[in-house]
Amino acid sequence: MFRVLQALLDGVEVATQSYIKPGTYHRYSLDRDLTIYLRTVTAAMGRYFKAAELGPMVVKGEVGLPSLGLSNLIIQSVRDSLSKVGSNAPIHIHIPLITLTTSSTMVLSKGRGVNLSDLWRTYLQVLSGTSWRDSVTFVKEIKRLGTELSLAIDDLGITTSRIEIEGLTLHELLQYLCNKVKDLRYVIKDLEPVRSASNVIVNEYLRIGDLNIATVKAYITLLINEVPSGFRRSLSELLRKDLGREEAKYLISLDKKLRSSGTRYDHLLTPLITSTYAALTVLYTR
Repeated sequence: MFRVLQALLDGVEVATQSYIKPGTYHRYSLDRDLTIYLRTVTAAMGRYFKAAELGPMVVKGEVGLPSLGLSNLIIQSVRDSLSKVGSNAPIHIHIPLITLTTSSTMVLSKGRGVNLSDLWRTYLQVLSGTSWRDSVTFVKEIKRLGTELSLAIDDLGITTSRIEIEGLTLHELLQYLCNKVKDLRYVIKDLEPVRSASNVIVNEYLRIGDLNIATVKAYITLLINEVPSGFRRSLSELLRKDLGREEAKYLISLDKKLRSSGTRYDHLLTPLITSTYAALTVLYTR
């Protein structure tokens, strides 16, 4: 369990600090608060311990997925972060990370090492195993807290009565929210880029032993899906190279171009953090 939680904390730190990531936070950017993602997670570490403890209980049959209380854990994490970090806390990060924590200890408790295929399959299993009651709890509590997620729920016209009538699981509810909250798209609705990014980190780290470069390449894997077509060829070429001085110059130049035009890809930090956490869980439990 402790290796999983160490992977969580290291994953958040490495994903936010790694450099150079064009268009978002990195160690040499002038972004005001590079630590806000890490502080958001550490503010809720008690909830992550609980999420980690639940994994083996599910595997042993002591707790079923519908009664896991996933939405409660997420909501409690959100409350902790808002209380200790403030209203700027990127609270949506708890949705994939709490889910991945339980998924990781589920896979690990089966007595085998963790591999990415099993991990992502279990992640989807945990999300899909929720009930409409999880969705009702999530909507009620998020609306009480009055966050960005609450505004998205209102914009989409999602009510507790609609959830009950349609029997929407938490996974289905979050898929709707992806239409308003870009940060969630690659960790809920379209997982393939996140799967690819986590594979890149594992493979690159095992090849060169440099976690910074591995994470930057993972970010590039995600970024290719977002940038204008004129940048995609150059970025794709970077994935086939070792990132040396010339490649770093290109990334710095691209970062400056994006920032000068006001273009930001901060919404890719959530999938990058999730990918890095998944990859480090695999590496730490080998």
